[in-house]
Amino acid sequence: LDEGLREFNNFFKNVGVKEKPDYQDAIEVLKEIGEEFGSINKVIDDKIENIVMECWKMLEKFLDSDLDPKSLQQQLKNVKCVPDKRKLLRSPNEMFFENRTDLAKKFRKYIPNELIPQPVGATNVMLAAGVRRLSDVVSIELLHVEDYEEGVELRERIFERLKQFARVLGNPKNIDLLL
Repeated sequence: LDEGLREFNNFFKNVGVKEKPDYQDAIEVLKEIGEEFGSINKVIDDKIENIVMECWKMLEKFLDSDLDPKSLQQQLKNVKCVPDKRKLLRSPNEMFFENRTDLAKKFRKYIPNELIPQPVGATNVMLAAGVRRLSDVVSIELLHVEDYEEGVELRERIFERLKQFARVLGNPKNIDLLL
């Protein structure tokens, strides 16, 4: 607060003015922007996108201390507050992080707008809010292997180095666990 306004400090406290914003303020900003832009599926500009991402970064800072992940998820589950590839706001549970390039390439044609890069400084809080890693929701099943060969060389190398493995794993007496 500016020094000239310090004399009004008690008044400001009584009407709810804070020294600096907290996580609830960031949540409220996300809700307001979500209501204004998300409710009518209006494209956000760079300025609004920056505000949204700064709110997420602020929330990330509170995640380990004051902010309860379950409360966050509950407050934002139906709020369109995550920008997609088209700069439309979507609810967190509709979005996926491109955490594995190989998977993203395969699924991009099915969910092109819902795959977003993991934002620096906001990934964990967005996960807590309901955004999911693509690799967490996709299961890979090996259906057929052509030209299968048993890895004889690798197996022989491992057996040759069992003592070294046991030493690295912490207890050379438990070498039987590796067999």
